[in-house]
Amino acid sequence: MRRDERRRLLSLAKGESGNVVIIFGLVLPLLLGAGGLVIDYGNAVRIRAVESSVADATALLVASADTDPPPLKWSALWYGF
Repeated sequence: MRRDERRRLLSLAKGESGNVVIIFGLVLPLLLGAGGLVIDYGNAVRIRAVESSVADATALLVASADTDPPPLKWSALWYGF
């Protein structure tokens, strides 16, 4: 009985039928990690593009702003208010 168990264990150790599952189990976390990095990098690039466009719009707004005070402010200053 012990010999049969020993042969069976040796045949399982030498067999290659389950190796695909082991390799898949070892590689799956790496693939999931790489996928997560790709998603995070894509989000970072998108956020950087949005922030850049906001900065450009702000710079254009500040550059095109009218620096002269409005006419009502001039008249208030003129009349001493």
